[in-house]
Amino acid sequence: MLYFAPWKITLVIGVCLFGLVFAAPNLLSRDQADAIPTWLPHQQLNLGLDLQGGSHLLLEVEVGVVVKERLEALVDEARVALRGAGIDYKDLRASASGVHVRLLDPTTIETGKALLANVDPNATVTATEDGVVTITLSEAALNAIRDSAVTQSLEIVRRRIDETGTREPTIQRQGRERILVQLPGVDDPDRIKRLLGKTAKLHFRLVDPNTTVADWRAGRRPAGSELLDSDDQIDSTGRPIQYVVRKRIMVSGENLIDAQPTFQTGE
Repeated sequence: MLYFAPWKITLVIGVCLFGLVFAAPNLLSRDQADAIPTWLPHQQLNLGLDLQGGSHLLLEVEVGVVVKERLEALVDEARVALRGAGIDYKDLRASASGVHVRLLDPTTIETGKALLANVDPNATVTATEDGVVTITLSEAALNAIRDSAVTQSLEIVRRRIDETGTREPTIQRQGRERILVQLPGVDDPDRIKRLLGKTAKLHFRLVDPNTTVADWRAGRRPAGSELLDSDDQIDSTGRPIQYVVRKRIMVSGENLIDAQPTFQTGE
C-alpha cells in the first residue's frame, strides 16, 4: 500500500487549486474577465490563429502611386526653377522613367541641366542635342521612397488594428511591398478590409492667388494648378465652394512630427 506524507498531499492539492484559480478567467467572456480587479488573476490565454481561427490578410502597398506623386512634384519644382531663370521650355511632363522637358534655346541646355540638377540631389539629369532634358531618380532614391511608403503603411495598419481592441495581432512586413496581418478571433475579414482600405494621406498645398475660379471656367488655366471643391463650405446655391489650388505638394504627412489643437482668437 502506497503511503504519501500529508504535506505532499497538501502541496499537490495547493498547486492544483493555484492552477485552477489562474485558469478560471478563461471560462469567462472577455468583458467579464476585464471586469475582474487587477490584483486578482484576470488574464486569459490568447489562442493563436490556428487554435481559435481568425482573419489572415496579405496587403500590398501601392508604391507605384507614391513614386508617381514624387515625379509629379519634380515636375512642379522643375517648372518653378526654369521660370525663375527665364529659360523657355515646352512639353514638361512626367513619365514612368522620369521627368522630361524640351528647352527651346540650345544655348540654355547646360544652364538648364545645372539648374534642374539642384531640384533633387538624388536625381540624374541628362540632355540630348535637341534640347530634351530628362530628370531620372536613382535606384537608391526609388528604393528609399518605396521603403518609406511601406514603413508608413505598416504603422498606419498597426494603429488601426490597435483601435479595434484585437489582442496579440501579428502585423509584419512580408517581402518588399506587402504587409501580413493575422488577427486571432476576428471572424469578420470584410470589416477589417474596409478599415484598412481607407486611404490616409495628408498634403498641404497652396491656393493659386493669381487665378480665380472665374478665370479657370473661362479657360485661363495655368499649368500646375487644378480646381478643387471644398469639403465643408457651400455657396448660396448649395454647391461646394471651389478653389484653384496648385498641384505642388508643399508639405506632406511624412514631414509632420507632431500636431496639437490650439486656440487662436477664440477659434
